[in-house]
Amino acid sequence: MLAHFLFLQNFRQSDSFALNAVYWTLPTEFGFYLMLPLLAWLAHRMRRDDGRSWIVLGTLMVVFGICWRAIKFLGVSDAPIETRAFTMLQLPGLVDQFGIGILFAWCHVRSRQIGPRLTGRASDALTILGLVGTLLVMATLELVFDQYWDGHPFLFFSYTLMAVFMGAFILGTASGGRVSRWLFG
Repeated sequence: MLAHFLFLQNFRQSDSFALNAVYWTLPTEFGFYLMLPLLAWLAHRMRRDDGRSWIVLGTLMVVFGICWRAIKFLGVSDAPIETRAFTMLQLPGLVDQFGIGILFAWCHVRSRQIGPRLTGRASDALTILGLVGTLLVMATLELVFDQYWDGHPFLFFSYTLMAVFMGAFILGTASGGRVSRWLFG
């Protein structure tokens, strides 16, 4: 209970799923929020007034997350699936999702700084791309499910792709195009 209260349950696999299996995400998110001031400091130290330092940091986070999962897999490839998932999907292994979120947030903020919001067509295209891409990732996961945890290449990229498509969907809907108004109006 104490480990869950302090968001420390991900330090041991036996604690991670003890109360509720979905709670494993909370310390991952909490860890990122603790990391965010460091990222802001790094972006500031890069001294780019146009915000491109966030693009560099976000891109580095994406590369790091994919590489982390691939390297960690080498050490647990013979372990049970639960151990593989626990080892690969801690904060360093999911930092690419946060990096992609940073990149899409930068695009959103930047588009507001340099002019009007995305056009209706661009908004609609991003919303549809996000929906279709998410469905394609899910369909691909279904197709490769038997080989996925055995080291299928999709194991290392599916989280990244899902974040890209979800980011496109969120950016598209935040821009208020016709498709997003139809879906959420």
